[in-house]
Amino acid sequence: MKKGKKIKKSHVLVVGSGPSLRKYWDKINKFIKTNDLVIFGCNNIMDFLSPDYHFWGSSKRWRKFADKINPK
Repeated sequence: MKKGKKIKKSHVLVVGSGPSLRKYWDKINKFIKTNDLVIFGCNNIMDFLSPDYHFWGSSKRWRKFADKINPK
């Protein structure tokens, strides 16, 4: 299994899939691009970005969206 980005001594950004993600996406994306971050994604955010680590709040969501995850 390929290891993700190292978290030790890194800044972390947690991105959820709520309605504010779409509303503030330009600002969030600019923040991501201008900072060296380890990104944790929560639930279905693949339309916006491919996080370094992905968290699913339930097995039902995992089964529904897991095939959309970028393997990189």
